[in-house]
Order: sequence, then structure tokens, then C-alpha cells
Amino acid sequence: MGTLIANSNLRFTGAYVTGPPLAGEPAGNFTPTTRAVERAWMRNLNALLAQGWGFAFFYVGHSVSGGEQARTAAQKTRARGELHGRHLRTVMHASGPRLGGSVVIIDNEDGETDDPEAWETDYYLGLFEAMSRPDPDLRAFRPGLYGRGKTMDAMLAVWPDLFMWDVQVDDTPIAPYDLQVHPIHVDVAAIQDGPPPRPNAPPRQHGVPIRIYPSTHARARDPTFAWPLGRQFRFHKGARAELPMRGSATATALPRWRRIETWDYDCCFVRDPARAIAEPRLAGLGEGLSTRILRGRFALAPQVPPQQRLDQVEPLLPIVRVDPFVVTEPDAPLLLAQVGGRPALYTVLVNGEIAEARVDPQGQWGPGGSLGPPPTPAAALRGLRALGVASHRADDSHLVYVAENNLLHARRRAATGAWGAAVQALAQPRVHPFSDLAVCARGAAEVVTLFIDEQRRLTATSWLGTSRNWPAFQARALEQAPSLLRGTALAAVSPTAADLLVFAIGQDRRLRFAALNERGVWSAITPAGDVAHRLGAHGRLGAFAAGDASVIVCALTDAGRLAVYRFSRGATGWTPAPREVFEPPAAAAALPILAAAGWQDGAGCTLNPFGDIVVGRQSATATFAYCAGLRGGAPVLLRRDLSATGRWEVLP
Repeated sequence: MGTLIANSNLRFTGAYVTGPPLAGEPAGNFTPTTRAVERAWMRNLNALLAQGWGFAFFYVGHSVSGGEQARTAAQKTRARGELHGRHLRTVMHASGPRLGGSVVIIDNEDGETDDPEAWETDYYLGLFEAMSRPDPDLRAFRPGLYGRGKTMDAMLAVWPDLFMWDVQVDDTPIAPYDLQVHPIHVDVAAIQDGPPPRPNAPPRQHGVPIRIYPSTHARARDPTFAWPLGRQFRFHKGARAELPMRGSATATALPRWRRIETWDYDCCFVRDPARAIAEPRLAGLGEGLSTRILRGRFALAPQVPPQQRLDQVEPLLPIVRVDPFVVTEPDAPLLLAQVGGRPALYTVLVNGEIAEARVDPQGQWGPGGSLGPPPTPAAALRGLRALGVASHRADDSHLVYVAENNLLHARRRAATGAWGAAVQALAQPRVHPFSDLAVCARGAAEVVTLFIDEQRRLTATSWLGTSRNWPAFQARALEQAPSLLRGTALAAVSPTAADLLVFAIGQDRRLRFAALNERGVWSAITPAGDVAHRLGAHGRLGAFAAGDASVIVCALTDAGRLAVYRFSRGATGWTPAPREVFEPPAAAAALPILAAAGWQDGAGCTLNPFGDIVVGRQSATATFAYCAGLRGGAPVLLRRDLSATGRWEVLP
């Protein structure tokens, strides 16, 4: 496996979740595949992780007709689903903290035309709930479903942020690894009552698409769409799709390896389906009219662990290389903040420790390093990373993160310039195991942290700064009943010393927001835009204060387009203007190889529905959205001037 990842373009592997039956339960209560520990995936996970492999984890559950078909009444129950969810969770928990919060895809082998049966929904709901609900003794895992057609649609109707792995096993005359052909687009011909054809959608015979799923439970004229993380391989009819490729280091070193000529492996939006976040990672920091943008790209080099290579892309010239961490975690979030009067970067090392790099007085990125290990294992950063940094004064900054025990922890950097040790900032409520964090300073005396709690409610914590009350965070739920997705992206911005706005994605897949005013009163969580204006369930959010009374929010629609919401403050509060939608135009011809440097025409590119979004201003009149994208199947950085006549550009 080490030879393979070092000498091919493969970056993840499927892995079956297998383990012994739970104590006290008969072996027959679990599917034979999930008991097949001799397949050896679980005991090798950490070795493969160290080599750089991502994982598409599969747990084989019951189906109506195919695979592990449910035959008895006891198998067709919510209780059996809950048992399988606990089994999955127990096995994955034993693999260690780094894999906590991973996506685990439940294998459903029903056919394209099979109608879901009533018991199937109950079974899967029990399984999804048991594998994902908060539990202080077992790490939680995010549900996914491997399947096709009607079963996918039925489960999306009851679990709208379900991850999916689309099953398409058929023949294709199109060879993989062709970077001149775009493999990911909406296959309009495969969607019944779908959206109008995208103006940049290539003809169906060009490329092998990952198909988008319409949710037919929505209004017939107003369907909701969902993107799978990836699709099943396709059989290739020609002889150009060889693994190992002729002449490669693998083929030379291991001439007896069997050569495979019939599989198309170009099938996923992300490097690591377990993490489900696209490359490149992005971070932005506004400094007056200038915005600093950093990106992180996966790197796999001989003799070093897999990592992110970091560089600054705005200002573009000269490019400042940010490479102080030789062991930066491959998919770690990047955070830029103004700390101690200068820009600073925060990210995560492969050992799970938080790292910092700062800009020196000459404007160059200085060497970075770890902020130190956590005081206890329970205070270590949670496997599904969530952290934020904010400064309410130049001499007082906070770094807030979700710990392994799902409690909010914080570090404080005071006038001495040194970060204090991590301390528990809040005993209750616990953070939901899938929650994001948004951390924002409000004026010169308050730091606000927002998260989803264990009851799935949006919660705000405030710290009013004095040296004597650190770290006495005060928490308040902003809703009585949950209205947001479990793992929704969160973004917060404070346009003035009195105002603060938070943005999230609702269970109805609409953008939602709440505002804190000068009296310290939160508004209700309110949807923005028309009822048909839905967003992708797994998309990110970018928010930018364009002025004291103006905020811009960028997101991705459920059909993969850039949505721009412009909020303005009036006498009665904050209101959004009608949203705008943009996407890169079609390429007039085959895509050329990108030049080595510089922003170039973005025609023919596609936004990645699992990627980061950053919004920033480069001049008094030019505000840009920066997005993770795809060009010919390769990850790229896209930007779009948000004016009506703006253009899309791509950076190699």
C-alpha cells in the first residue's frame, strides 16, 4: 500500500468496518460481513493513515433484496438498526481518537428499481441515530449510505445531511485520468424533473459524471438536490486505464504485480471521504481594504509524512511560502487572525497539537510550531477538528476549540505574548460531536463563540473580558427546538462594536441567521431568501463585513453554484437582499494545461460542493469570493469578483 500511494494518483482506499459481536449478543444478530475480522482492515488503519491514505469506510447493513438481505422479522426493526449502530461505533472507537467523527457509509445493496420497504427506514434511522448520538463513552460517527435510486431518496427525506456514495457499475468508453475532460458535473439526462441544464454542462458523452440526486419528497416543481461524496467505479472498455501504469515506479519495481485495465478510479470529490472536506483548504483575513488568503494542498513526498503545503495567494506577488510545519495534518483547517497586532495562522499538526505561525514586522511569515500538548487526553483536540481564534484587543486573544470530551476548551494570549495552557471553558452544555465553531470578537471587551449543542440547538457563549473571571464563559441557547443541520457550517462576523451576526444552514437547507444587537439581545433564527433557495447540506460558509451596515455571505447552492447574500442593517434590524447566483462559464474548447503561476481564466471549472469559501476585499470596489474548485478533475483555487460583471479566475 505504501508503494501504491507513492507511485500512483490513488489517495483513498475502501475499508470494511469489521469486529467481533458486542458482548452478550449472539453472533447471528450481526451481518456476516461485519464479523469478518480476518479481512484485517481495522488493525491496519493507523499504519495506512500514516502512509497518507484516506478512507471510505463501509459497514454492511441489511437490504431489501441484495447483499445481506433482511429475512426475519427481528432483522427488520429499528432495534436491530440501533444494535448495528452500536456495533459500528464500538469497532470504530477502538481505532483511536483521530478517526472520531469520520463518515462511515452503510452498505445497501438494493437495486436501482427496488422500492424501499417501511421497515427499511426504521432500521436505518435506528442505525444512524445509534452511531451518531452524543455519548460520553463512545466517539460518534457521521452516517453515510452506499446505494442507488429510490433507497437514497427515501433516506434523504428523513436525514437531509446524509452523506452518500452513489452506486454506478456500468461500462464506459471514456478512459480515466484524462485531465482534459471534466468528470464531475450534473448529469441532467439522468435527473427526472431536475433543474434546467447548466450552461457549462459538457455533453453527456464527455467525461464520467458524479450524478446529483433530486429529493422527490420536495415539491415537484421545487426539488432539493444532494451531491454524493463519490461514486462506485466504472468498467473501462479500453486499455488506457492501467494500474499500475506502464513505466511507473510501481510497475518497474514490482513487475509481477497484476496490471488492472478495466477500472475507472476517478470517482470522488475529496481526498479523504472519512473527513469529507475538499482540497485546497482556505483561510482569509481582512486588513482594511486588503485581504490575505492562504491555501493548503495535500503533499506526499518521499521520506516525510503526508501533510499540507501552505502558501499565501493574496497578495499574490511575491508569493510568501508558509511552510514552517513539516508535519501539518493533511486536511486540517486553516485559521487566520489578527493576534498581537499582526496576522497569525493556526492549524493542526499530525500529532493533533495546535500550531501557530506569525507574520514578522517585515511582513514575512516566520517559523511556526506547536503551542504545546494538551494538559490531559480529554483536553486534546477532537478528531473532527473545530477551532477558532479571535482578539478583542491587541494584547488579549482567545483560541477556542472542541476537545475530545466534546467540551469547549480555550487558551488565552495576554500582554506577555505567550499562550496560556488550555482550560475547560464550559461544563455545560456539551458540544454536539459534529458541530463546527464560529469565534468572533464583539467590540473591545467580549468574545463570542457559537456552536451546536448536544440537543442540536444553536448556542452562544460569551466571555466579558477581565483577568479575574477567566475562563468563565456564559452559555445561552438561541432556540428551544433544533432548526439547523447537525454538522452545519457556521460563520460569524461583527461589523461594529455592538453588532454580531451568525450564519448557518437549516434543516430545510436554507441559509439562516441570527443577530446580536447593541442591547445584548439576540434575534430569532431567521431564514434568508425564498423557500426554494436551498444550499448544499455539506457546504461551507464565508462571511465578510463590508461596512458598518453591510455584510456579505457566500455559500454553495444545492446544485453547486455560488450563492451571494447581501445583508444590510436598517431601522428594524438586518435584512438580506435577493440572493445572486454565479457559476463559471463553459470552456469554449478543450482545457489547456495551466501555466505555472498567476490568476487565469476560470472557464470550464466547477465549484467543489465540499470545499471552503472565503470572502474578502482587495480594493474599495472589488470584493471576491474564494472557493475550492475542480478543473479537469484536479483540485484548484477559484475566485470571483462579486460585481455583476465580475469574472471567474483560477490559480494553479
